[in-house]
Amino acid sequence: MSTPVSAEILSIWNSGSKVLAIKMLREQNGLGLAEAKQLLESADTGADAADSPLALNSAIPASAELRIHAAMASGNKLEAVKLLKEATGLGLAEAKERIDAAMQSEPLNLQAALNQPTQPNAASSAPGEVKSSPGILWLALILVALAWGAWFYFKAA
Repeated sequence: MSTPVSAEILSIWNSGSKVLAIKMLREQNGLGLAEAKQLLESADTGADAADSPLALNSAIPASAELRIHAAMASGNKLEAVKLLKEATGLGLAEAKERIDAAMQSEPLNLQAALNQPTQPNAASSAPGEVKSSPGILWLALILVALAWGAWFYFKAA
């Protein structure tokens, strides 16, 4: 069963603030940009959101669920993570955590994975951003020490 778009977001969409409505829907449900836009457009045209292939909280097909459990049973953790990620839209890290927990005899609740929006990791860097390394600071410190030592050596000579 799918959850329809909230009346508040739909009223914002209908008032012409489409960017704000898409942003709110993405934050509320963890959808991608195209998914949120398509869901709002289908709700705007009067189409039933449950008929949309991107409907929220849609049930996972039984075949996908069986393949996930079969991959876990055979010990193929990578395949299970990949299948869970594709079936639910979870991020890679969260899908791995759920599969790890399920392989440690914790039940794998796929509906809860569908209903829970993914939160971006605040600690991660933006795409294309390179995190600074303390190694550069050490290199600069060593170069300063070498220059200082060379200055004293040649001054005495």
